[in-house]
Amino acid sequence: MQLWKKNYLITFLLFLLVLNTGLFCLSQVLFKNDLERWIEMALMGEQRFAYAISEFEDTADINEQIKYICRGYYTGNARMSVSADGKSIVNYIPDDLKFAYSADIVTYSGRKYVLLHDTEEIRGNSYEIIYMEDISQVYKEQKWRLAGLACASLMLAAIIGTMLYITMKKIYKPVNHIAHELRNPLTVIQGYGQYVQMGKICEEDRFFAGQQIVKEARTLAERVDRLLIMGNLREGNIRCLEINADTLFQELKESYEGLEIENDIISVTGDPNLIKCLFQNLISNGKRAGDRMKLTGKGKYITVWNDGEEIGEEDLRYLNKNHRWPGETVKDNGFGIALCYDIIKLHRWKMSYASSREEGTTVTIQIME
Repeated sequence: MQLWKKNYLITFLLFLLVLNTGLFCLSQVLFKNDLERWIEMALMGEQRFAYAISEFEDTADINEQIKYICRGYYTGNARMSVSADGKSIVNYIPDDLKFAYSADIVTYSGRKYVLLHDTEEIRGNSYEIIYMEDISQVYKEQKWRLAGLACASLMLAAIIGTMLYITMKKIYKPVNHIAHELRNPLTVIQGYGQYVQMGKICEEDRFFAGQQIVKEARTLAERVDRLLIMGNLREGNIRCLEINADTLFQELKESYEGLEIENDIISVTGDPNLIKCLFQNLISNGKRAGDRMKLTGKGKYITVWNDGEEIGEEDLRYLNKNHRWPGETVKDNGFGIALCYDIIKLHRWKMSYASSREEGTTVTIQIME
């Protein structure tokens, strides 16, 4: 697995952990607030009952009045048990119900109740009051809340995960491009190094091999330097210097044997290393495609032409719109082309491809001041 994908998975898992922990804590806070509100309402209901019986004037008929009030509470999803001096007056509380505190939450017949146990002194009599109110609605709402938050978590995870994947892939793309560009010089250096190690070669061949190793090492150093520069470019730091076009074209001609040059441009403005990298990639791709190569500078346009085979319409569409080769051909030159488009965009230039059987393939770069 690629490093950026591992980093993506770690970052995404940490995000999921923080997101779900936050949503769970939020649901618990909301549930606690709702539960406290319902318990407070139950406490007020029990206190209203105690206040009502304390105001009774006819003490002879007080037990019947207590029974009447308790029946009203019972129809309103509240159960009560009242006893005076140990003698039961009314009891709607199940006998097998167990509770440990004066205020407790109990479960009966699959439903949740808040239970309040209190003792009141009224007109010289001690009244024991047990008040039980149904609060199943609080737990039902909590289940729906958890389901809603789970759906919200899945949606956020999908959206943020997709955005994070695209962003990290875009961030690491220049690194992948440069890694592709480093592979060729490293292979050449390794090959010539093994050739020198053979020992049974003439001095002329040894000198030639050394030249090639030095040349590729220089290329490797330039591309490593580009790797460091590309990191700054992503932050908008680009060196804009005036580059002599004749000097640039001549350096490219010396690097690529048989390259034809035609130029009337005096100078271009941009990052020297990146601009050289741009033309090196285009010329290298052209040399792989055909036998003849021509670099032309005229007015505000620079063209790179080769006489290779015609590029199909579908491939041209990828090049001119998506800026990449299709997946089946990307192994050879897709990363280099994508890197060229990165450099073009950073310099605010424009690049397009044209190809035909009669005229070969031309890459046109429009230099924007």
